[in-house]
Amino acid sequence: MKKKIFNAISVIVFLTMLGLAVHYTTGILSRKDSEMKYHDLKMEEKDIDVMFFGSSHVINAIYPMELWKEYGITSYNCGGHGNALPTTYWVMENVLDKCSPKLIVIDILGVGGNNKIRPERKGVDQQHISFDWIGLSRNKLSMADYLFDDIETKMEFIFPISIYHDRWSMIGRTDFEIPYSLEKGAEYRSNRSAPDDFQLIARSDMEKPDSLGMEYLCKMIEECQSRGIEVLLVYIPYPANEEEQRWANSVDLVAGQYGIRYLNLLYENTGVDFFTDMHDGNSHLNPSGARKITDYLGKYISENYGIANWLQDPEYADWHVDYSEYASYKWDVLRGKKGDWGAYLSLLADRNLNVCLFFNGDSEMIHWGTPPRLVMNLADLGKFQQAGKERKDYFVVIDHGAGCVNEYIGEEYDGWLQTSFAILSYGQRDADGKRSMTINGDEKNYLLNEDGSMAEIAIVTYDKNTGKMVDWVRFNQNISVQGN
Repeated sequence: MKKKIFNAISVIVFLTMLGLAVHYTTGILSRKDSEMKYHDLKMEEKDIDVMFFGSSHVINAIYPMELWKEYGITSYNCGGHGNALPTTYWVMENVLDKCSPKLIVIDILGVGGNNKIRPERKGVDQQHISFDWIGLSRNKLSMADYLFDDIETKMEFIFPISIYHDRWSMIGRTDFEIPYSLEKGAEYRSNRSAPDDFQLIARSDMEKPDSLGMEYLCKMIEECQSRGIEVLLVYIPYPANEEEQRWANSVDLVAGQYGIRYLNLLYENTGVDFFTDMHDGNSHLNPSGARKITDYLGKYISENYGIANWLQDPEYADWHVDYSEYASYKWDVLRGKKGDWGAYLSLLADRNLNVCLFFNGDSEMIHWGTPPRLVMNLADLGKFQQAGKERKDYFVVIDHGAGCVNEYIGEEYDGWLQTSFAILSYGQRDADGKRSMTINGDEKNYLLNEDGSMAEIAIVTYDKNTGKMVDWVRFNQNISVQGN
């Protein structure tokens, strides 16, 4: 009898150790992009009031850290690359096993689609980002059973070790020291691309699709309402074709059916300009566009839902620390874009960045189509176009810390300017035709290139919250760049 008990205990201990070994090995061998994206959600699941669901349009359009800084809203971006609405439904079901948000925001992109996932292998791979972080559960089993048709694919989601067992040769430091995302699930895609032509149709022009996407949008709404969670539907703006617009317009009927709000952001005054605000032209927003959408939604949510502002609550002090790390990340991205003046100018559209910008009136760059449009995207600038027409120097200080914009054309100003971040000296052109701009009384002239010539564009930026200089860069007509 004792031997049987001993053998049973031995088997239990062996199986336990084997399970732990498999669990640990799976953790080491698995790709880390899923863990990186959802790490903070696992850490702060009880503190998340608002959650965003949808495709990569959501990932690239809504920044939880900006919502926190501007509105004190605790939120998480659960959007997934390539996620069709059936996939989004299962992402939501698995997330709600762990979290109880007060509001769920759903982007209705793909409402007319009939695919569970993207049909090619890339669609399967993208789902690993959405689901690998989730432990084995009833909802994860149901997800794998529904979304995937063949047993091999089902098994790779239930037991990821089945596809990651041969990653030994790829193991690196980041598999042990994971560089967790600082963006609460969002993604900072910092390019700028011109879009194709776009024609906005009348909002009354609609076609309600009889589709899998529509079925699962309704399932998501009903699931949230059964749990007492409020729902806001949105349509993230992008240059959608006319059929996609008609499907999106029909969601007005769905929202009315369920008694919920729907923001079709193609028709709202968000300030998004597809020329300045697209990462890849025809699909995803860049940070300039994303901050506009984030700000619009932050204001709308604050005014229409009972979502608390936790900025002054000491229990949420770690969110301030997270924002500080996130801001450092943003400034690193900005400095890394010195070689792409279009993307660099686009990234300056940030209310937490103070900007000093100089355009040399002798340069042709002020007359090109793209730079002026990107500059006009930064603030309400009344004198910039006049400077271009008159071929005069233009200097602007966009001081978000003080909530003001100071613009100067030609010889309008010569003296000291007190700002929220520094004391600036801006001088008239001297006998050699050179103008100077110094900061806090130092001797460095921030308008000159390294060879002593006048820069055609000079930009100095400061972090609004810390008062520290972020970057100093000069662009010239041949698109050469000099930065410090």
